Amino acid sequence: MKEDKENNRPKEKRVEIKCEDGERTEKSKEKKEAMTKIVIRRLPPSLTKEELEEQLQPLPEVDYLEFFSNDTSLYPHLFARAYINFKNQEDIVLFRDRFDGYVFIDSRGQEYPAIVEFSPFQKTAKKRSKKKDAKCGTIVEDPDYKKFLEYYNGDDEKLTSTPEILLEEIEAKSKELVGMFRSQILIVFKQTHCRINNFYHFLCSS
Repeated sequence: MKEDKENNRPKEKRVEIKCEDGERTEKSKEKKEAMTKIVIRRLPPSLTKEELEEQLQPLPEVDYLEFFSNDTSLYPHLFARAYINFKNQEDIVLFRDRFDGYVFIDSRGQEYPAIVEFSPFQKTAKKRSKKKDAKCGTIVEDPDYKKFLEYYNGDDEKLTSTPEILLEEIEAKSKELVGMFRSQILIVFKQTHCRINNFYHFLCSS
């Protein structure tokens, strides 16, 4: 009976998942990419970049060194730090052996044991291009900028008017408004008078 049950069981199917060649190459590239950028933390807050470079000598061949002074917003963790990218991965081990736990001393005699570890972000900032921008200094020829200057200078002329001129402009506008108000009153009065006359004639005729 047991043998019959075992024979009647459905056979297990094996499913093979095949990766495409492109996926394999990408994964292999990621594995082969070596980590070459490190960060040295917990440096003295008063330390400068020049002082750090002096203490790191002799420094192996690097193509990137970025120093960050202490950030007061992170109180009480007021430490400086530096990011270094080595050209040769072998130099990282020697650098770590030298400076991981190395005690930096500030001007007051306070000791700061440094920590050396791989940077979480391995990319480095691109250097700024020294090429001059073609649009630099061309705003004077821009048509929109010229219109703005005309409008701006026109406002200056209005602001530099004398009090007498401004008073005359105010009086002229006031007279214009009074005249418009009077004309509106006259129109309403005439319309009302006409309606009253029409109503009177209607009563008389009836």
